[in-house]
Amino acid sequence: MDKIHAHTPLKAMKKKNCPKCGSKNTKKNGKEQGKQQYYCKQYHKQFLSGKRINNQQLWREYTTEKQTYQQLATKYQCSIRTIQRHLDKAEPTRKTNTITKANIIMDTIYFGRNFALMVFMDNKTKIVLDYKIIK
Repeated sequence: MDKIHAHTPLKAMKKKNCPKCGSKNTKKNGKEQGKQQYYCKQYHKQFLSGKRINNQQLWREYTTEKQTYQQLATKYQCSIRTIQRHLDKAEPTRKTNTITKANIIMDTIYFGRNFALMVFMDNKTKIVLDYKIIK
């Protein structure tokens, strides 16, 4: 066990949780590009310190709050490419609507020749019933 001196701050004694298994059975394992690395003794893997980006939260910010890649990269202090990778991993949740009668309006938005978004909406309630991504 490590010796704890009277002048060691409490923050230095805290163990990092492993992001994979949640174990506190970790130890410091050097630095890489100025970031502290840790080793999980239970999972036998190395990980970096720092906050993890929640893909679902990132997706909500991107879609509902209309944040750009640049704004999200600045907020999370990472590159635009990292934001893109996390958004690709996010699984958007789709609400299922149980409407028995509807006057449907359908519109398609084209993004060049190879990609389109088709949206089906109830005219009366203005609820999006379904959407399809078309390649």
